[in-house]
Amino acid sequence: MAKETNRQPLPPYLSFKTFLSFIERLQQTIVPETIDNSLLRNYSGSVARSIISALRFLKLIDDNGKTNERLIELVDAYGETRWQGEFGKLLMETYEPIVNGLNLELATRGALENKFRDWGADGRVLDMCIRFYIAAMQSAGIPCSPHILQAEARRSNRGRTRPKTKRLERTPTTEEIDGPQQAGTVRFSFPIPAKQSANIYVPADITEEDWNMIDAMMAAYIQRKEKGEKEK
Repeated sequence: MAKETNRQPLPPYLSFKTFLSFIERLQQTIVPETIDNSLLRNYSGSVARSIISALRFLKLIDDNGKTNERLIELVDAYGETRWQGEFGKLLMETYEPIVNGLNLELATRGALENKFRDWGADGRVLDMCIRFYIAAMQSAGIPCSPHILQAEARRSNRGRTRPKTKRLERTPTTEEIDGPQQAGTVRFSFPIPAKQSANIYVPADITEEDWNMIDAMMAAYIQRKEKGEKEK
């Protein structure tokens, strides 16, 4: 049984384009009474969980997935001139506890990162949370510091013009794979056909939210790796 924690729910860390495509899909069909797995079967498991997590954080569904009038109004406004007003108000309300006291029109990327880091986001997920937030603010027409936008543009373009180099790969030793297990962790070994087994160490008190974060990070890594291999 997972240990209970007082950790606050993470802000959205999926692609903003994915979020918009989901909103558009609801507009083209209908907003159901409940957002469940049957509605998200066209998405991978990690993306589906990220969508539900985002909807909960934005207070568009409750903990049981039940939709509300706010979601219906937002879906109805998508593509219309009133979208910025509706979506902007939603962002200001839900992100206020995170960016409270930060002047977004004058802030630096580092100052924004500190706010999200204080909330609990870190590493790759921190970057994903901020990317969603910046894209969402732009969609809502909310003024944002050029220091933040320029830093985001540099991050998005990083590595695109670098010369491609082929890295030499080697087979890790058994000692490197199995290494000493740290106290308070649990090891899972998963056999992969025609490949070495995957070994994962996680905290013994890991929660579902923790695993969703790890799942999203692995999905992002695999997508980036496959994209790089296709470009070779």
